[in-house]
Amino acid sequence: MRLSLKLLLATGITLVSALAIPPQENQTDGLYPTEQGVNIPITLVKCTGYNLDPFDVINARNKLAEWGVKHGKVPGKSMKKERSGDVVWYVCNCKWIHKDGLAIEELEEAENQVFKRCGEYQSGYLWSHHWEKVYDIQPMDWVNKLPPTWNWCPRDCAFDEVGKGEFFTSNSTSNSTSNSTES
Repeated sequence: MRLSLKLLLATGITLVSALAIPPQENQTDGLYPTEQGVNIPITLVKCTGYNLDPFDVINARNKLAEWGVKHGKVPGKSMKKERSGDVVWYVCNCKWIHKDGLAIEELEEAENQVFKRCGEYQSGYLWSHHWEKVYDIQPMDWVNKLPPTWNWCPRDCAFDEVGKGEFFTSNSTSNSTSNSTES
């Protein structure tokens, strides 16, 4: 009996410690991508058909990167969003435990890939299955049309938002206009 309890305890400790160790294959998604280069493994880019204000896109993206520098990484199963004017820029980290950074180079690459597919300063999102991460750039017009219970991230991806700030959808200015071309 005593031996089986020791074996059970040792197995439990081994499992818990194995879960606490971040995966080694994902070293390029940290805070220092310029040392290793950023190359997001893209699974899907989807366009939502809105024109975006360039200043608001850049400002919201930079706010995300600044939050990452000040506060560290986004925990697993969490999301972080920032708003500037009529634009919302957010990232969903769908991993269970591994934290992900918000490096400016990575955000810029995701933005460039969305604009390459959707058109310059057009709304859309990028999903990386390999990184289990979503990068999304949307106008408040789009956000305001969502049901109140809508989840910002894919199903079962994120259960919490980090660094919550004021985020009023009812007081937003609706300056973006929808394009008729949706990809």
